[in-house]
Amino acid sequence: MYITNKPMAISSVIILGLSLIMLIIAMFESSLLAWLAPEPRFYIPTLGFVIGAFLLSCCISKEE
Repeated sequence: MYITNKPMAISSVIILGLSLIMLIIAMFESSLLAWLAPEPRFYIPTLGFVIGAFLLSCCISKEE
C-alpha cells in the first residue's frame, strides 16, 4: 500500500485533524442534549470527516 498523491494525502490529513478539533470544541461547549438538534457546529465537522476520509481513500493504492 502506498500513497499515489502526496499533496492530496496531506490535505486530507489536515482536514481530518481540523474536523476532529472542531468536533471536540463543539462537544465541550454544549450539553449532551444539544447532540439531538441538527446544528452546524456538529454536522460541519462530520462533513469534514467524510470529505477527508474520501480524499485519503482516493490517494492510497494497494497495488505496488
